[in-house]
Amino acid sequence: MKTLFIKQWILPFGMLIFYSCKNVQHKDANKKSVDSSSVISLPVEDAISEVLYKSELSPGSKVSVGKIFTDTVTFAERDDNGDYFLFYIRKENRLISLVYDDLVERKLDFLRGDTLVIQWKMDSIWIAGDGDRLDFKERLVSAKKIKDGKVAAFRKNYTKPIRYWYAQNTDYTDEFKDYLYLLVEYYIAYSKQPLVLLHLGMPEQTTFVYSIEERDEKGRHYVVLGLSNDQGTHSNIIQWLYLDSETHRLYEYDLVNDRLIPFP
Repeated sequence: MKTLFIKQWILPFGMLIFYSCKNVQHKDANKKSVDSSSVISLPVEDAISEVLYKSELSPGSKVSVGKIFTDTVTFAERDDNGDYFLFYIRKENRLISLVYDDLVERKLDFLRGDTLVIQWKMDSIWIAGDGDRLDFKERLVSAKKIKDGKVAAFRKNYTKPIRYWYAQNTDYTDEFKDYLYLLVEYYIAYSKQPLVLLHLGMPEQTTFVYSIEERDEKGRHYVVLGLSNDQGTHSNIIQWLYLDSETHRLYEYDLVNDRLIPFP
């Protein structure tokens, strides 16, 4: 499945991050003359590297800039839209993003749910706005798959394409439709709902299909997916899924209690 460029989304962070280099100048607030031979000045890079920063990948401690760390994580998705690339992973149920560049991009052919060993480091970035602001964020150095997720097994067991439909007056890009397809595929592979498991157990008699629509509820905008089994003359909804347009968080709809349950 091709890399996705999701053009219809509001980025979860609500701001653009871009990279640049900047000279930092210091003004001497003390007007007294100072013997320059007695002053030792560290380069800006050295000063930055001596500071410790918070990282979502290391919540119990702080890390220094440039040091390489290794972690075992679960792949979630990539967002290559915009001036920078984001690589989303899960660690201990936390969804975390790392920035990466095109040198790493060619090696990131993973399926959602695959187990990876990644190398990363804390790096400097510049945040656009009124006066560009220096910030620090995790940067992906390398990633290697060490275990297939359940999506790979699902594809071997269920060989038919998953069908979908949406209103004719709705215009979705191919990239966005591909994104939703992979998301539904992931949900089916990891779902614990009895009806989903039932249909997974009889792939020859099952034809998965889903509808795509949009709804606004309680101040949030969602893409709503109605997963069902196509029985020829009719189809019955197996599960409603809600995808938050801003956070990209997927939810199962609990019909009995009329509430959204985060998935997974």
